[in-house]
Amino acid sequence: MRTQIQNKQRQSVQLNVNPQMLQTFRLLAMPNGELERLISEKAQTNPFIEILPLRPNRRMSAGLSRQIAAGLSTELLGYKLKAKTTSEEAIWEELKFSVDDPKVKKALQFLIGNLDEAGYLPPDIDRHAEQAGISRAAFARALWLLQQEGAPGIGARSLQECLELQLIREGRKNSLAYIMVHSYMEETARGDLPAIARETGAPLAEVAESLARIRKLQPRPGLVYEDAEPAPAVKDIAASVTMADGRLKIALNSLKISLYEETGYLESMKEACSIELRQKIEEAKALAQQLDYRHTALLKVLTALVRKQRAFFQSGIHELKPLKLEQIAGSTGMHPSTVSRAIKDKWLDTPWGVFSFKYFLAGGIEAESGDKLAAGAVKQMIRELIAGEDKRKPLTDQLISYLLQERGISISRRTVAKYRTQAKIAPASQRKLNLHV
Repeated sequence: MRTQIQNKQRQSVQLNVNPQMLQTFRLLAMPNGELERLISEKAQTNPFIEILPLRPNRRMSAGLSRQIAAGLSTELLGYKLKAKTTSEEAIWEELKFSVDDPKVKKALQFLIGNLDEAGYLPPDIDRHAEQAGISRAAFARALWLLQQEGAPGIGARSLQECLELQLIREGRKNSLAYIMVHSYMEETARGDLPAIARETGAPLAEVAESLARIRKLQPRPGLVYEDAEPAPAVKDIAASVTMADGRLKIALNSLKISLYEETGYLESMKEACSIELRQKIEEAKALAQQLDYRHTALLKVLTALVRKQRAFFQSGIHELKPLKLEQIAGSTGMHPSTVSRAIKDKWLDTPWGVFSFKYFLAGGIEAESGDKLAAGAVKQMIRELIAGEDKRKPLTDQLISYLLQERGISISRRTVAKYRTQAKIAPASQRKLNLHV
C-alpha cells in the first residue's frame, strides 16, 4: 500500500512539472554561449523573437535593486567576445595566484614577458632582471615558481636545463636519463650510446632505454600554451563582482529577447493571425518569461553568494569560507536543485580572477578561533609557505602542517599532501632541486 501511495505521489509531482517548466529549468542550467545558440536557432524560425544586443552598464529595475542588501548594487553587463589569449597571458593566468608578494609578482611578470615562443628564457636573463631593478631574491623565487608550477620545462635557459626540469618533475633526478642529460648532453644529442655506456658503466640496453625516454620529453614546452583559450569563453562568464567606492557591485551578463514590448500589439495580432503564427507568438512570450526567470534566479543566487563570501571579494582568497549549496538555497528561498542548475557551468569574474560558481561551494577546516576556512583558502596558504621556503631545505608536508597549526589551523600531514597535490605542487624531495639561479 505504501509503495502504491509513493508511486501516486511521484506521478503527481511529474504531472505538475509541465513542459514549460522543464524548459525553464533547462535554460537555467545552460551557460550563456549554449543559450545564445539556442535562441539564435529559435529566432530563425520565429519572427517574433529577436535577441537584444547586450548593453554595458544598463541599469536594472528598481524592483530588483531593492532585493539586494545595502552595500550591493546590480546592473546588466555586456561582454564582447575575447580573442584567443596569448601564451604570455595563459601562463600568467596559471601562476598569478601562487604569490602575493608584489616584488615577486613583478619578477614573475618580467620572466613571463621574456619567454620565447618555445618557452625558453635568455641565458643571461638574471643580468637583464638586475638591470630592471629586480632583486636577486625576488628573481630566484619567481624563477622557481615559473619552473615549478608552469608547464614542465618552461622557463629553462637551454635545452639541457629544459630536459633536466622535466625529468626532475617526473621524479627521475637519480635516473640514468638525468645523468645522460646533465653530464653527457653532447653524446646524448648525437645518440652515441657506446660512449655513454663506457663513461657511465651502464649496460648498453639501459642507455638505449633512457635515450628513448629522453626523446619523449618536450623540447619546446611553450607550445603547450599556443593558442590557449581563456578558462571559460568570455560569453560564458555569467557575472562579475567588482569593488567601487567601498561597495561591491554585481553585474550580470544576461541575454534578453525583444517581443515588440507592446503586449497589446501582440494580442491584437493574435486575432488576425493564423493558428501557426499564434503559436509563434505564444512561444516567444514563453521564452521571454523563461529568460526573465533565469535572470532573476541567477541574480538571487549571486547576491546570496556575495553576501556569504563578502570577505573573499573584499580581501582575497584567504578569506574564502566554507559554504554549502543548501545555505544558498535557504537564503534565496529556492530548492537546492534549482540552485544547482543556476550555478551549473557558470563562471564569475572577480577582483582575484575568474572562478567557477562551484568554487565558492566547498567544505573547509576549522581554526582554533572557531572560524572555518575553505579548502581554497588553505591551499593558498600552502602555496605561499612553499613560495617563501628556503629551496635548499624545502618544507615537508609535516612541517607545513606544523606551521599551519601555529596559525591556529588544525590540519594533518595527509591533508596537506592532498591539498599540495591538488595545487599541482611537487613534494619537498623534488622541489629542492628545481631552483636554478
